[in-house]
Amino acid sequence: MNRTIPEEQQYISCFAAFNHMRITRLGLMTPCCFGTKNQVWNKEKGLHDYWFNGLNIQYQEKFLNSELHTGCQVCKERIEQNIIPPLNEYDWNVEDRMRGVMNISYPKILEFEISNLCNMECPMCFGHLSSKHAANRDKHINWGVNLFDDDENLDHLIEELKEFIPHLEEIRFVGGEPLAHKGMFKIAKVIYDIKPELKLQICTNGSVYNKKVEKLCKENNIQFSFSVDTRIAKEYEQIRIGGKFEQTYSNIDKINKLIGKDNININTTLMNINCENIIKVFE
Repeated sequence: MNRTIPEEQQYISCFAAFNHMRITRLGLMTPCCFGTKNQVWNKEKGLHDYWFNGLNIQYQEKFLNSELHTGCQVCKERIEQNIIPPLNEYDWNVEDRMRGVMNISYPKILEFEISNLCNMECPMCFGHLSSKHAANRDKHINWGVNLFDDDENLDHLIEELKEFIPHLEEIRFVGGEPLAHKGMFKIAKVIYDIKPELKLQICTNGSVYNKKVEKLCKENNIQFSFSVDTRIAKEYEQIRIGGKFEQTYSNIDKINKLIGKDNININTTLMNINCENIIKVFE
């Protein structure tokens, strides 16, 4: 599999379940975004049960025995096809991998797909990640309920997070558009109170900038991944439907001044609309 970790550590088939937790907007908990076997979050059996007593333990046991869990079908298929599997990415998810395995503790990275609430209808997206698509183009499909749009569920999850926050190194927020969701800011406030140095990695389309975002940038340890695909206004209007070209790039400039360019990444989707001018994005 072309793993670049020391050979004596390669008997552990994957490190994801020892340091990484993902929870989706539907409440599905897995070690990574590729896992197909999941445990559903509820108020009785939430984050603690999943990590210490539930499905995550089953993943860990398989990985310690140089095996893959039945939920690891994506990696299994890619290995069989001699394609580098996603599990390689989790070899380096935390610096001290073996210590995390030998002293099984809390996850170091939590990835939270907070909601599909989004203000755009980008053509390459779909209803699971865009409420606009779910209400319009993709309305014939049942995309399920955003569990944490409900205040009681959100508040219960936040109480659970208080146990995990002191042990975390990073929380990654994806959507939808995280900066359009109240939960993003409620969680950031709790993080600031408990562990302000904890890194918040937020994937955003860059369209939202207000006093709450400004406060977030000033108080929390923020890293943004901006999803922008072009530097051409006409192309932007074709891709980021619902967004405004000048406003988005003005927002990025404001955030850049607050947190610095080293804390900004760019995510770009290559498609026929933007391919001829993609070099301008790199420039």
